[in-house]
Amino acid sequence: MTQTFEFLRHIFSKHAFLSAVLITALSVGLMKTANFTFSDTAIVGDNIASFTRYMIVAALFYVMIHIGWAKAAGLTSFSITGGAQYWWATTLPLILVGGLNLISTSWDSLVFKPAGLIQAFFSDFSVGLFEEILLRGVCFYILCRAWRDYNNGLIKAALVQALIFGLFHIFNLATTPAVDVIAQVIYATLLGIGFAGIVSYTRSIWLAVILHTFINAAGNLDKYFQADYVRPSTDPASYAAAITLIFIIVVLPNLYLLKKIQTRQS
Repeated sequence: MTQTFEFLRHIFSKHAFLSAVLITALSVGLMKTANFTFSDTAIVGDNIASFTRYMIVAALFYVMIHIGWAKAAGLTSFSITGGAQYWWATTLPLILVGGLNLISTSWDSLVFKPAGLIQAFFSDFSVGLFEEILLRGVCFYILCRAWRDYNNGLIKAALVQALIFGLFHIFNLATTPAVDVIAQVIYATLLGIGFAGIVSYTRSIWLAVILHTFINAAGNLDKYFQADYVRPSTDPASYAAAITLIFIIVVLPNLYLLKKIQTRQS
């Protein structure tokens, strides 16, 4: 077993980009396969997907702990701030994104029930945990470790991990209109840069997990608490406005933050 983890450590170090792509492909592929194979209703499918996410997270934790990278990657640093003095400032852009989701919610049509609250939390937290552990806790760290001695290695790692996961949203074309999937790809990429900035600054994955869960929960209120919910279509102009706003309030500040961190580490 020790030789296996030594081999993985070697592969992750020598082939960082390929490792990040394959880890993401395997994780997303397992989740989608379990969802399509074992679900016969929307609720069952949602629960199967959530359960699979938690199992993948456990596996990723196990691997990172046994190759000795869990602490450095922020997985076992359970302080959400990581001792960073101005951690709260990094949360403001992403809180605003979640706030915009709340504003767009049809509050008058929502009915909150205990079973629905449990279902929503189980699902939303699984997404936030899965995506942050996979992308920022594993892939981002693998890339940062491999590229740390290169010029702007931290920023390159942040951009690449965000783009990798953004592109994997193309899987959703099987069930979602193309215009929505394109928007998801761009959203995931841009927000991924923001989360990378937070993880780099706090040296912990957990503030990013909390914020990611908040954004998901704020955007899914209609889905879980509106009877006979049907996803509305969104016009391209609205998507373009949202993307522009996210780029300005999330991407630009976090690219600056990553640049400052990179300079301090040099």
